[in-house]
Amino acid sequence: MLQTALLKASSLLFPMECETCGALLSAADGPGLCGACRREIRRIAPPLCAACGRPVRTRGGKCAPCLTERFHFDRAFACAVYDGKMKELLHAYKFHKKRALKKFLAAMLLECLASRLRDHSFHFVLPVPMDPGKWATRGFNPSALLSEEISRKTGIPHDGASLGRFRSDSPQFKLDKNGRAQNVKGLFWVNHQTFAGKRLLLVDDILTTGQTASECARVLKESGAADVTVLTCARGV
Repeated sequence: MLQTALLKASSLLFPMECETCGALLSAADGPGLCGACRREIRRIAPPLCAACGRPVRTRGGKCAPCLTERFHFDRAFACAVYDGKMKELLHAYKFHKKRALKKFLAAMLLECLASRLRDHSFHFVLPVPMDPGKWATRGFNPSALLSEEISRKTGIPHDGASLGRFRSDSPQFKLDKNGRAQNVKGLFWVNHQTFAGKRLLLVDDILTTGQTASECARVLKESGAADVTVLTCARGV
């Protein structure tokens, strides 16, 4: 009780600020972002592509790229469009080490999980492994913080060690779709005893072409995983 009282007193004396615009947060705002910044985020709403989760015109259909594309994951969902305020938010989280934003981002992921995947169950939740070079620079895996928070809130067991990355790669944003597919080929490894017959929730911060998530899903499926669902904070549309 004393700790709670101290926290309340601290919040009155030193009000928290919005992580993107610096405005003081009210009690109604919740952690991380003010109401105005929250409203600037473009949420992704149905109907969605049955393969990659991109917005489409008709329910149950596929987007144009997925008519010819084959992904190794079974389905993918993202919370918001990767532009504007959402892009600013993820940059602050990843590149400026504002780890406190994991609470807000994880809350978005949990909302998406509840609305899009309420009929699915999972044996494990796991993050997309981080480039070793980026890990050395940042000191944390942004996706792992989110997958750990999802595990803590849902009770789905977390596994942050059985899917790994062999080496660093060239930055994906510099490459076209075919280049990205080749860039991540053979990049990941998996403990072949862990995921046999399991349904997995694979968490990442951003989905662009889907090649990284697909390559992760490929090695997970080769190790015996029965089903792989991808869940991300944002995606390009």
